[in-house]
Amino acid sequence: MLQITVKEGLSFVPDSEALNSMALRITEFILKKTMPAGLYFTDDAEMERLNREYRGKKGPTDVLSFVLKDPWDDFLGEIIISVETADRQREDSSLEQEVMSLFVHGLLHLLGYDHESEEEAAQMRPLERLFLEYDKE
Repeated sequence: MLQITVKEGLSFVPDSEALNSMALRITEFILKKTMPAGLYFTDDAEMERLNREYRGKKGPTDVLSFVLKDPWDDFLGEIIISVETADRQREDSSLEQEVMSLFVHGLLHLLGYDHESEEEAAQMRPLERLFLEYDKE
């Protein structure tokens, strides 16, 4: 389901089983089928470059999603997470919990959800909470 890659030299080991399980849960719930996606873990330096190149924004961000859906391909796209930013912003949660939260957020973007307007956020945020709360059980 997920093609998980960690940037060379980054000392982070993702919980592949939990991430794949969440990906299956979300895609089956929303699409009624599973679809593969890429998940790449990187550092702030690379994320800052990507954020500037693709969004025109300075500084690193926590997660980026790139829809790569072609009519002839079932691949949803790529989610990129900065482990360093995730670690800095995690507050009272573990790094694994923060990574899962960012992954859910990124996957929902790949599935067409957004939060630029209040209406969009009203659809996306409850789904994030639903899947993350289910994950705690």
